[in-house]
Amino acid sequence: MKFNNIKSHIFIAVTLLIVSNIYGKDPVYFFNPGIKIGYSFGSNHGFVLGFETSVGETYWSNHDLRGIVVGYSHCFNLKENNNVYLEIEYGKIEIGGSAGLLFNTNKEKFNFYLRAFVGTIGYLSFRYPFGDFPSELSLIGKLPISPNPPVLD
Repeated sequence: MKFNNIKSHIFIAVTLLIVSNIYGKDPVYFFNPGIKIGYSFGSNHGFVLGFETSVGETYWSNHDLRGIVVGYSHCFNLKENNNVYLEIEYGKIEIGGSAGLLFNTNKEKFNFYLRAFVGTIGYLSFRYPFGDFPSELSLIGKLPISPNPPVLD
């Protein structure tokens, strides 16, 4: 009984490797909407919930990623932390950076920022703003609305 279970695991692993190599054409364009859930540390600490969508391209052969991200986030610990943002991101799938524009709907102020991130679906992110907004360290996860983001070919 255990031998059949091991064989089925090996079969699934080999199948996934073969499919990923077939699907790995470069570049792949994507549209990826999702729910943003996480926690922000520091002076703006608290539970974060929001919506985010990204459009971009990735190269599976070298893990390059570039795209445009638009989103909304709310930090539940602060009354004045409703943010709408637009950013351009670049990097590897696992690590990268972005530059963006953040609009705080409560303060009615815009702010330019740089952000560094590490991770894939769940990631550690540090945002450094220019101006009177505080820096932000957060642990965020993005749950795609669609299990297979639409690929734009």
